[in-house]
Amino acid sequence: MNNSIMYTNNGSLEKHVRSKKVIPYMIYPNDVFKKGKWYYSLYYNNIFKILDLQYKNGELDNATIVTDDGNYGVISTDLDFQEDYAISRDRRNIYKMNIVNHEESFTGAEIIYWFFVNNIDIFNKKYQGFWKYVDRYSLDRVVDRERYFVKGLMVAGHYINCEIIKDISRKTYSKSDMKKDNKFMEELKEKDIHRIQELHKEEYL
Repeated sequence: MNNSIMYTNNGSLEKHVRSKKVIPYMIYPNDVFKKGKWYYSLYYNNIFKILDLQYKNGELDNATIVTDDGNYGVISTDLDFQEDYAISRDRRNIYKMNIVNHEESFTGAEIIYWFFVNNIDIFNKKYQGFWKYVDRYSLDRVVDRERYFVKGLMVAGHYINCEIIKDISRKTYSKSDMKKDNKFMEELKEKDIHRIQELHKEEYL
């Protein structure tokens, strides 16, 4: 279980999320770059838009990009689901909303982003009942690209009966895609747990 929300181990993406109010979406193994879309690369430590691209035999040959600070370039490194994210701008100022009991639904990525930007961690008593839905290692964690309603009852300054309910009217995935994503999330959690265990071992060597 995580005590706080983290996107990267070194905090590099987190700085962009806070300063530029961008929403990261996890990359899945079969995802490829798409023209006109924004991404974050841990390797380049930057947010960039794909202007043009070429794939050969299913592998990225090259892509022309422009960074969010206006620099142009060419990359040949394809998406890495362990280090990269698809990026969406918070054009609706979601971070300023109270998403609990809001009449509209939010994507899982938007919900996690809201908790992160508002500095809500596992120790925040007001929202503690929602933590299992945003903790990276929880089996109840929301899926980034699905949509949910955030529900809770305020009692004595904190929410009880906390639920995050899938918005079935805004279906984004087929059942086969969901099975693939769920399997991927389970494998990712296993890899993360082993990586953290190895890091702890190194600290004590």
